[in-house]
Amino acid sequence: MRSGVSMWRHREVLKAGWPYTKGHRGKLFLVALLTVVLFVLSLAQPLPLAYFLDEVIGGRTPTGAFAFTGGWSLVARIAVGVGFMILLAVLTSGFTAWSETLQAKFEQRTVLDFRSKLFRHSQRLSLPYLDQQRAGTFIFQINYHAHYMGSLITAFIPLASSVLTIVGMTIIIFAFNVTLGLMTISVMPLIIFSTTYYTRNIEPVITRTREIEGASMSIVHESMSMIKVVVSFCREKFEHAVFRHNGQMAVDARVSLTIRQVTFMLAVNLVTVCGNAAVLGYGVYLVVNQKLSTGQLTIVLSYLHSIYQPLESISHQIAHLQEAFINLKSTLKLLATPIDIEEKADALDLPLSKGRISFRDVTFAYVGRAPAVRNVTFEVSPGDVVAVVGPTGAGKSTLVSLISRIVDPAEGSVHLDGHDLRDLTLFSIRSQISTVLQEPLLWGRSIADNIRYGNLDATDEEMIGAARAANAHEFIEAQPQGYGTILGERGSGISGGERQRISIARAFLKNAPILILDEPTSSIDSRTEGVILEALERLMIGRTTILIAHRMATIRSANKILVMDHGQVVEAGTHERLVRAGGLYSELWAAQMTDLRSAELQEMVASEANGSLHHA
Repeated sequence: MRSGVSMWRHREVLKAGWPYTKGHRGKLFLVALLTVVLFVLSLAQPLPLAYFLDEVIGGRTPTGAFAFTGGWSLVARIAVGVGFMILLAVLTSGFTAWSETLQAKFEQRTVLDFRSKLFRHSQRLSLPYLDQQRAGTFIFQINYHAHYMGSLITAFIPLASSVLTIVGMTIIIFAFNVTLGLMTISVMPLIIFSTTYYTRNIEPVITRTREIEGASMSIVHESMSMIKVVVSFCREKFEHAVFRHNGQMAVDARVSLTIRQVTFMLAVNLVTVCGNAAVLGYGVYLVVNQKLSTGQLTIVLSYLHSIYQPLESISHQIAHLQEAFINLKSTLKLLATPIDIEEKADALDLPLSKGRISFRDVTFAYVGRAPAVRNVTFEVSPGDVVAVVGPTGAGKSTLVSLISRIVDPAEGSVHLDGHDLRDLTLFSIRSQISTVLQEPLLWGRSIADNIRYGNLDATDEEMIGAARAANAHEFIEAQPQGYGTILGERGSGISGGERQRISIARAFLKNAPILILDEPTSSIDSRTEGVILEALERLMIGRTTILIAHRMATIRSANKILVMDHGQVVEAGTHERLVRAGGLYSELWAAQMTDLRSAELQEMVASEANGSLHHA
């Protein structure tokens, strides 16, 4: 009873999962129908053996399904019994194969729909939320936990079949002998109690085991993605120890869970063996005293096995269901995570933008933190180049995130061509914007695929033209397979400057009217910086550009410079005016010029020293 209550409290999981069966329910209905057919066939399985024992060997007058063989020869009667057994076996095998095939199709297609929804939902979650999550957890939930959705729903069909078998065959045994029927059902309370014990005591262990195993996957993913840091700090042994420690915890948890599960199954098996022995002993007593025929005892024993097997099966199925419910709950929790950036039902599709951007008293804060942007107001005219500068943590990256509507203002509004971004479709906003980030993020695919990501319909000529404009064509052609060269994960296999030029080529190919450059040269050496800056200047022509930069030398040509500090725009103007004003920008400029002169002096001294050594 308690197990039923336990199952009932998980009804929300079933309710949430049912919509994903749409389009596949015909297969589920057919599986249920075949289950009934197989149940009827299982009732008929022991009849040929009873017929052989009582009518053929025992010499009784045939009754029931074999009544038509009365008066037939011995060989003919044996042939009928054998033929009936073969027919039952063929029908059972055929219907079972059909049912299993349909069930596999239903499960796999339902799981694919569910995984697709999870993947799509994860893509739409806010970046601040995603930044706080471990990638391994997403992998575990989408690839592993999600597969329980299909099997969870289909598991109720064999569960119903087991209940149907228990009830139907128990009734038939009662019809043979009431005492045998009572002995048959006497073990049921013990099995039900054991199932209740399982759901109450083993479920928390399953939950804990899943959490530890999920953490192991996160460790692997994180360590591999950070391998350069691991190697450079000689932390291979440390990371291996962390993985080993967590892995040992996972092993211990899994072994503990397995011991509990095996003990539970053995207890159920022992109970059913005791029940079988008791019924067999009393059945033999009835046969010896001629109160039951040998054939009837055979039917009773066959049905008894068919009753206890479903009882054990129910225990196994409930154990599986509990694990499925636990895993799916965590996955459905991910699916229930609210999407911060939603489109209005009547959102407008903006045609090709002119590139006019305006902030009107905008304030934004990440959860639990002070405002990253406070009361910001400014306007960018079409074709302007606006640089955003300021110390680390001033709110520069948050500002450009608001332009792409990656986050929404808590107060105020951001406008594109006079439209509040919240009134526009996300696609029409983001399709107007090309972005070149500080870290050039590339796929582990071919170079051509990475460039064409900016425009999936681009021709080879257009793709190569974008690469030429980004000063990337020459080094790409020098690769082993040219544009077909497959890059490693996140673009490994080529230098940082080469990755950045591919990302610039990608932005060229997108050909959007608005360009966001988020410190695109901050991680590039000074020699490569000139090549990239040349490509960026070419990319900026005719586009409204928002440029975030720490290196002041890259922003002198900007039409307007916004200086941010603690989330506010504290200064705005041209480079010359801001330098003369003597404010924060002037301080930042002076500091960088001092650093630059110091670096140039050191380079000159090193060069002279090398020249002296060479002369000597």
